[in-house]
Amino acid sequence: LTDEQARQDKRLNTTYKVLLNKLGSKAKDQLIHAERAWLRFQEANGALESSVYGSEAVGNLQVTENALFRVCERANALDNYLYVANLQ
Repeated sequence: LTDEQARQDKRLNTTYKVLLNKLGSKAKDQLIHAERAWLRFQEANGALESSVYGSEAVGNLQVTENALFRVCERANALDNYLYVANLQ
């Protein structure tokens, strides 16, 4: 899972940087604000899940898997935004 997490994190960061360069100033500011909010959500949700699932191996696996899914979901959303930005 950690290899896939690293791949998806890299995909998210690469797409974010490319998207930032495609957007106008207002949309760029909104993306930065949204990404910071998503990072805060990711951190808070991870802390909640750690409390709920506990620190046993199965719980840690669930927390890691959920974090990976959230990163994939965010990377997919940024890919969609980039697709639209490229059409304009």
